Amino acid sequence: MVPLLWLAGTALALLVTLATSCILWQRLRQQARTSAGRLEKLQSERDTLDGQLRHYGREIKERDKKLSVASRRIHELQQGKSDLQAVIGHQLRRPLDNLSETLQRLAISAQGDSATLAERARAQLQPIIRSLNQIQRLGQVETVAIAAPPQADNGAEADVQSLRVLNLNALEQKRDTLGHQTFADLINRRAAHLPKKITELTSALTGRHWLDAERLALVVAANAEEIALDAIAGHLRNLSAQLGIDSEREGCRQQRSELLNLMRVSLQQLQDWKSKNLHTEWALR
Repeated sequence: MVPLLWLAGTALALLVTLATSCILWQRLRQQARTSAGRLEKLQSERDTLDGQLRHYGREIKERDKKLSVASRRIHELQQGKSDLQAVIGHQLRRPLDNLSETLQRLAISAQGDSATLAERARAQLQPIIRSLNQIQRLGQVETVAIAAPPQADNGAEADVQSLRVLNLNALEQKRDTLGHQTFADLINRRAAHLPKKITELTSALTGRHWLDAERLALVVAANAEEIALDAIAGHLRNLSAQLGIDSEREGCRQQRSELLNLMRVSLQQLQDWKSKNLHTEWALR
């Protein structure tokens, strides 16, 4: 009797073990299938993301190429605008101003029909002068700088950007002497005035009006020194001295873009200094 019970217990234990093993095997098989499905889905998503990344990479390269072409084109247009401003200012505007003054003197000194004709001619000349003034004002509107400059100018631009063009000690002394509000007012006046003057200087260089360029270089240098822009002030004084030498003038003419960039960077750094060191509500506008 005992052996039979022992055999029955052993058989029952084996059956329970077998049933448990089957259940565990089924669960493991299901989990393996689930994991395989998840793995396949993840691989599919990874392939999709890889394809999107390659597509975006190609788009970025294409846009970089277009941006580089557009940057070079903008640089060419800006140089052309500068040349046109020079032509308008020195080859059209100045002769017309001289003609207008001559007609005015003639209208004052002449009598009878001559005075009438001179005054009429001067009146007819004024719309042309106003139109040229309008063109010059439109040409002085600053365009927004794009992030990537032309490839050929990257080195020169980086050199200009890396310069420290401010005399910090002089700025602090002027601030302490004049006061925050007064010095902020001076900076704002010069910052509004200097870009126009440097444009006049580059226009004079473009038109090879050497005496005008020499005079303007000294005027702009003096104004720049008032607000501690020592780098461009010294550059302009050297330029003025070189313009007095015939053999150096063409070399000075080639510095137009450098002068414009240096003035732009100088004023940017000055505005940054002002926002951090001049603590008046009006100065921080």
